[in-house]
Amino acid sequence: MTNCVTLTHEDVFANIKLLEKLENLPKKTVYGFGVDGKRFTIIKMDDGFFARIWFSILKFLKFIKADDKSIKQLKQYTFDHLKCNDYKEWAKTHYKVSKVGIKNLIEENQELRSKIREGKCHNTQVDSAKSELQADLDSNKSTIKDLQLKLAKAQSQLATAYADKEEQKLAITEQKKIIAEKGKKSKKLAKDLATQKKRASSYKKRKNHYKKESYYLKEGWKKEHSDIDIKDYLKENKLYDAIHKKLHKSHKKIDK
Repeated sequence: MTNCVTLTHEDVFANIKLLEKLENLPKKTVYGFGVDGKRFTIIKMDDGFFARIWFSILKFLKFIKADDKSIKQLKQYTFDHLKCNDYKEWAKTHYKVSKVGIKNLIEENQELRSKIREGKCHNTQVDSAKSELQADLDSNKSTIKDLQLKLAKAQSQLATAYADKEEQKLAITEQKKIIAEKGKKSKKLAKDLATQKKRASSYKKRKNHYKKESYYLKEGWKKEHSDIDIKDYLKENKLYDAIHKKLHKSHKKIDK
């Protein structure tokens, strides 16, 4: 604290003793009270004439400050200094214990006892909270373990589902290929079927045409050559095979 440096321990003890003396004196017996440097000073009515005159001169010259502000400030410095651990050790060592110092010690002792009680109560609350936290922690550990097991199971199921998905994807790709190939084959079959139908229609027309022509030719041949069949005549003259080959070639050209 700053005041521990501003005042010496001796200054503080002297100021406390003067304040205690002033407190016990009737006001009419006090000639003057003020601040002389870092210490309080007091002049009683029964002090010597020259002592009272000298106090008045120093007060007039501002060497002694008797205003409330200066007195209040030095009191504050003095009381703040009393709380310093260094001063407390000095007072114990030199047996410089004042009434104010004793009062402070009693108050501090009571404050410490109150803090100890509060500390014990707080420790009880802390132990209770600790037990609750430990129970929550144990419960959370169990919950975390369950969640980890569920997570592992979910990850396994996800991996299986992903593998099934890939397998299905491959199967769908293969099916698409097969369908595409079947589509090509179907188109080819449809085209071939259309060609066959076209050929069949062409064959039917030619067949009907040939039947009519053959009928007309046979009837005409019978009128001119009733003694021999036209087929036998062609075979005898070796014309049947030549005509058949020629007709077969003409059929191929028509099919193309």
